[in-house]
Amino acid sequence: MEKYPHSVLHSREDSFGMAVLSKHPFLDSDTWIVGEVPIISVSIQWQGAPILITSWHPLPPRTLEYFKIWNEQYDELLQRLSQSTGPRLLIGDFNATQHNLWIKRLLRRGYQSAHVQTGRGYAVTWPNGTSRVPPMRLDHALMSKHFVCRQIREGTGQGSDHKPLI
Repeated sequence: MEKYPHSVLHSREDSFGMAVLSKHPFLDSDTWIVGEVPIISVSIQWQGAPILITSWHPLPPRTLEYFKIWNEQYDELLQRLSQSTGPRLLIGDFNATQHNLWIKRLLRRGYQSAHVQTGRGYAVTWPNGTSRVPPMRLDHALMSKHFVCRQIREGTGQGSDHKPLI
């Protein structure tokens, strides 16, 4: 916390707690709940311009009930993101592959994948050695046209079933 003195935290006992930590002060922050899961957006000033950063982790669509909430969460996300036209970053565990309809909708709205932009479109982030399912990328860093990603890689992800994005 000393390294990142600015924070928005939403603690939970399950894996859907959320935190955004920053070395830069927040101009604004917003936490909203959809399907009992927090979503955090913050704005920071970077090189003279405000940047909206959204930390995203919807429920996994593994049951019919979760699938319904997952769709509601994505619908709410798209509505909120459409209210901003400046530089935007959307980062997190999307619980969707790059081939999913929701990801394609975000790309059609002008978002770009950091993985695709750096030639790593088929990088994998899940499972992190915890399951025998085929590996896939459920974690994404999407950015508006204002950004160019120069590098992205996956970490080891100790203590998680996902590899972190670096």
